[in-house]
Amino acid sequence: MIEGGCWPTHEQELLLRAALLRGPRSTEAFAEWERVVGFDHPDEGSYRMLPLVGRNLQTHCVDHPMIGRLRGIHRRAWCDYQMLLRDMEPVLRGFQAAGIDGMLLKGAALVLRYYRDAGLRPMRDIDILVPEVQAASAVEMLRDSGWQVRTAWPGKLTEPFRRFRHALGMEHTSGRQLDLHWHVLHECCWKGADDDFWAASAPSELRGIPLRTLGAADEFLLACAHGVAWNEIAPIRWIPDALTILRESSEFDWDRVVRQTERCGVTLPMRDALHYLASAMEAPIPGDVLRAVDSLPAGRVQKLEYDRTLRPRDLQKPLDTWRVVYQRYRRSAETRNPLDFATFLQYYWEVEHPWHLARMAGRWGWWRLRHLAQGGTNRRGNVA
Repeated sequence: MIEGGCWPTHEQELLLRAALLRGPRSTEAFAEWERVVGFDHPDEGSYRMLPLVGRNLQTHCVDHPMIGRLRGIHRRAWCDYQMLLRDMEPVLRGFQAAGIDGMLLKGAALVLRYYRDAGLRPMRDIDILVPEVQAASAVEMLRDSGWQVRTAWPGKLTEPFRRFRHALGMEHTSGRQLDLHWHVLHECCWKGADDDFWAASAPSELRGIPLRTLGAADEFLLACAHGVAWNEIAPIRWIPDALTILRESSEFDWDRVVRQTERCGVTLPMRDALHYLASAMEAPIPGDVLRAVDSLPAGRVQKLEYDRTLRPRDLQKPLDTWRVVYQRYRRSAETRNPLDFATFLQYYWEVEHPWHLARMAGRWGWWRLRHLAQGGTNRRGNVA
């Protein structure tokens, strides 16, 4: 069986329909999924959907022998979230005391504003956005509180690093992890790229701590643009995330979705995501929105970059990879000199020292040749 993916397999789509659709189509999809896959063999991406399946079955008054197990999975996800918040509360209060603005992204924000039930949306870490000018202070505060950076970085959050990377993965001595963002999307790392996200954000509160969350249209954009990418664990939960945002938003700004799609350079993933949601999940997406996104321009480099995100690393073409990497550098860099490009490559590929780049390039070339000699059958690996 091929590991990982981007779009749902037939079996995963059955489970998604069981979790998200209304009426007989939901129960029919669940019966087919149970016949084909069953509760003993779900992949990890599908396992994350089971709390939503349980809720939908109960909504449709389905008396199933596995309801008790589904409730148990829901209860465990709820408990995991409470433990996550317990460990993250000192971080959020520390930001508040230091005058650092915090915005919740992804799972935690979705639970707070849309799911409103932590058991329905399992998660393992938390994503926090801070203003770019406060990012260095946030990192230092976290390091003083026992957090360590998980990936290679310059040891100080320099301006070039903030332009070339959108976030920093951190881990506490307890094993808890968080992603500290200063940019919402990795496609948008230029100075001031997030001003519009902050301006349209909404005030919120978590355990008495004032925070912000993205506006509904921007949260929807993030769910889709971030979700449509290859991963070892098929990232299918972006689909219920996107649908839940739409269903729980009384007034949804589709015009902003179109504008932000073009501004952030995510036309191709948004185009495919919107059409998939409308056709496979019956999402209420207006036809004029689909046509508007279809008509947005997407250059050759954006097409190469998108094609690259849909493939595992060992199926990515080397020349296309270099074109994409260089264009991403050009979007973020303020100058054009070889030293800046070397610095960008160091940060992009998460190597500790610039001279490690040559060794990494040699190792990658050898690995690529070995893969081609083996016939290109190995599909393991995350998207670079």
